[in-house]
Amino acid sequence: MPDIILIDTDILIDAGRKAAEAVSYLEHAEQHAVLGISLITQMELLVGCRNKIRIEFFGKVLASFRNYQPE
Repeated sequence: MPDIILIDTDILIDAGRKAAEAVSYLEHAEQHAVLGISLITQMELLVGCRNKIRIEFFGKVLASFRNYQPE
Protein backbone atom coordinates (compact mmCIF):
# COMPACT_ATOMS: atom_id res chain seq x y z
CA MET A 1 0.00 0.00 0.00
CA PRO A 2 1.46 3.42 -0.94
CA ASP A 3 2.19 6.04 1.67
CA ILE A 4 -0.48 8.70 2.05
CA ILE A 5 0.29 12.27 3.03
CA LEU A 6 -2.71 13.95 4.60
CA ILE A 7 -2.89 17.57 3.41
CA ASP A 8 -4.42 20.19 5.69
CA THR A 9 -6.71 23.07 4.79
CA ASP A 10 -4.11 25.83 5.13
CA ILE A 11 -1.80 24.25 2.53
CA LEU A 12 -4.67 23.93 0.05
CA ILE A 13 -5.84 27.50 0.63
CA ASP A 14 -2.31 28.81 0.07
CA ALA A 15 -1.92 26.66 -3.05
CA GLY A 16 -5.27 27.98 -4.29
CA ARG A 17 -3.83 31.48 -3.89
CA LYS A 18 -0.78 30.30 -5.85
CA ALA A 19 1.63 30.74 -2.94
CA ALA A 20 4.90 29.36 -4.31
CA GLU A 21 5.89 27.52 -1.12
CA ALA A 22 2.55 25.66 -0.88
CA VAL A 23 2.49 24.76 -4.58
CA SER A 24 6.08 23.53 -4.40
CA TYR A 25 5.33 21.46 -1.30
CA LEU A 26 2.35 19.76 -2.96
CA GLU A 27 4.33 19.04 -6.13
CA HIS A 28 7.18 17.53 -4.11
CA ALA A 29 4.87 15.51 -1.84
CA GLU A 30 2.95 14.13 -4.82
CA GLN A 31 6.16 12.60 -6.17
CA HIS A 32 6.69 10.58 -2.98
CA ALA A 33 3.21 9.56 -1.84
CA VAL A 34 -0.49 9.63 -2.56
CA LEU A 35 -1.99 12.92 -1.37
CA GLY A 36 -5.12 12.67 0.73
CA ILE A 37 -7.52 14.98 2.51
CA SER A 38 -10.05 14.38 5.23
CA LEU A 39 -13.76 15.00 4.89
CA ILE A 40 -13.39 17.80 7.43
CA THR A 41 -10.83 19.51 5.19
CA GLN A 42 -13.20 19.18 2.24
CA MET A 43 -15.98 20.83 4.22
CA GLU A 44 -13.71 23.60 5.53
CA LEU A 45 -12.69 24.48 1.98
CA LEU A 46 -16.21 24.48 0.59
CA VAL A 47 -17.73 26.39 3.50
CA GLY A 48 -15.04 29.05 3.10
CA CYS A 49 -15.85 29.65 -0.57
CA ARG A 50 -17.35 33.06 -1.22
CA ASN A 51 -18.76 32.44 -4.68
CA LYS A 52 -19.62 29.80 -7.26
CA ILE A 53 -16.32 30.21 -9.09
CA ARG A 54 -14.35 29.30 -5.94
CA ILE A 55 -16.67 26.35 -5.25
CA GLU A 56 -16.06 25.04 -8.77
CA PHE A 57 -12.30 25.61 -8.43
CA PHE A 58 -12.00 23.76 -5.13
CA GLY A 59 -14.36 21.06 -6.40
CA LYS A 60 -11.84 20.31 -9.15
CA VAL A 61 -8.95 20.43 -6.69
CA LEU A 62 -10.72 18.11 -4.26
CA ALA A 63 -11.45 15.58 -7.00
CA SER A 64 -7.71 15.00 -7.41
CA PHE A 65 -7.22 13.88 -3.79
CA ARG A 66 -7.93 10.57 -2.11
CA ASN A 67 -10.45 10.86 0.74
CA TYR A 68 -8.91 9.89 4.04
CA GLN A 69 -11.15 7.77 6.21
CA PRO A 70 -9.55 6.36 9.35
CA GLU A 71 -10.24 2.69 9.93
